[in-house]
Amino acid sequence: MTPIITHFGTPTPIKFAHKACDEGLYIIFRCYGTINVTAYDQDSYPDLDALKLELHPKNIVQAISDAAENRTIDDDEFIANPDNAIGTVIENFLSTIGITAKTDIHTHIAPDESREVYNALSLDLIKQNKISEHLPKEPHGELIGCGHSSISNGMMYNSNSYHELTINKTSENTLKISKTDKECFQPEVRKTYTAPVELLKPIAELVERENMAAWAKFQYIEDPNFKMYDYSSSSSISLDFDDTSIGGYRHEHRGINLSATDQRGYGDITKEYIRLLNECVSHATLVKEEADAKGINPFAIEIMQYTNNNGHLTNPIIPTQPQPPSPPQVQEIPEGAIACPQCEYVSTGKFCPNCGTRLR
Repeated sequence: MTPIITHFGTPTPIKFAHKACDEGLYIIFRCYGTINVTAYDQDSYPDLDALKLELHPKNIVQAISDAAENRTIDDDEFIANPDNAIGTVIENFLSTIGITAKTDIHTHIAPDESREVYNALSLDLIKQNKISEHLPKEPHGELIGCGHSSISNGMMYNSNSYHELTINKTSENTLKISKTDKECFQPEVRKTYTAPVELLKPIAELVERENMAAWAKFQYIEDPNFKMYDYSSSSSISLDFDDTSIGGYRHEHRGINLSATDQRGYGDITKEYIRLLNECVSHATLVKEEADAKGINPFAIEIMQYTNNNGHLTNPIIPTQPQPPSPPQVQEIPEGAIACPQCEYVSTGKFCPNCGTRLR
């Protein structure tokens, strides 16, 4: 049988009402995938054109929309594994019309487009009715350290940079803050601060309120339709807990991928977290600052400056040493050559190749 493959995607987000929320609040997904038909009812579809018409992407998206409106799926499944949940919707739809198929479904929450309809799930701190409540509560002890780091590499202009900020509670009950910044073609700058331990309290409250310790379980879902091979970037936050009070270790580390949390609608919370980190720095006292120019390639800098200044080298980052003038080159006169009486060009022919005067 000739295989039939349908590619589909939702041009607008699909709204799934969550049973644990107030009426009118939704979890909103975008989804895309492929359907590979393995068998079908040939009486219902005597030719391939009829089958292809039934498998039109609009019909698939409509089936998903109908399931969302009728709430025929356990909504909790969409939080745990939306790919499987929507795949079940499609398989049920196909089986009712006599089609057996393999599905490959990918989904992600669309927070930017769903802000108005489910802000109470993720942003309303008064009602405390947030999507994070549907994650199992992650037990942890006192927050004693936190941080944020980002890195970019590749051929894009001003990539190849690195930034890291860490805050740790010391044995003297103060905060030690370490900040490292490395811009493209710039020296690495490292700064150390000290700050009152009270500045850690707002961060700890945010971590506890939003159940951020559980975010370490999130994994980023790659989009196979968008891949970049000459550039990469990553951003993460870290939490360090003293879990001795609950039978754990003094330093229990949790690393969180921000791309994964953004996919699940936590972007505004992570922005607030990073803002609180930077606020700690603004209230801290600088203890030490040092720069390390190691690893800067002057040749690469000049190439970048030529490329981005229309061929004119301006504002060099690393001044180049002045070069001594080249010694004058002495022209060697071949045997039998004579100088042109008009332009003094030296040649061995009958006529001057420079001005055409007869020489012989």
